[in-house]
Parts: sequence; C-alpha cells; structure tokens
Amino acid sequence: MTRIQTVLNALSTQPKTASELMAALGSSEAAVLGILETLERGGYVQQAVPPAAAGCGHCNLKSLCRVADADPQELKLHLYRLTTRGAAQLLVTT
Repeated sequence: MTRIQTVLNALSTQPKTASELMAALGSSEAAVLGILETLERGGYVQQAVPPAAAGCGHCNLKSLCRVADADPQELKLHLYRLTTRGAAQLLVTT
C-alpha cells in the first residue's frame, strides 16, 4: 500500500489531524503535509470546517461564541477528511 493509499484509508473512518496521520504513517511532518497538500489540490481530501451556524440558533452562549458569526474559512479545525472523490478513489484501490 502506498503512503497516499494509507492516508486515504486512515481518513476513511473519521477526520484526523496531520499529527494523527504522522503517527499512522510513521513519517515526518513535512512528508505528511506534502501528501495532504497534494491530495487537497487533487480534490481527494479537504480540511474539516464547522458547519455554518450549526446549532447556534437557540444556544444561550451564541453572543459569546467566536464560531457563531465567524467566517467558516477562518475556523478550519486542522482536521482532514475525505471528499466524495477521495472516498471513490479508496474504493477503486481496495
């Protein structure tokens, strides 16, 4: 199994951080970030972003929460997840 396939497989169950992927691959941060960048540019993975206003409507803490009114692009969770294309690629290679 290639490192790319290993990353896709690791992300198939749940989103993971780059650190979790480094541990799974036994690779350096630079190697993992390079793989993730390549997969992200290819549309196979993306950074998980909290859904806009998810559950915020009736939350008592909405006025205090930085997530409630923030731009979703500024709230990346540093978790990577498979896209539909990534999941399809994983099915083809397994």
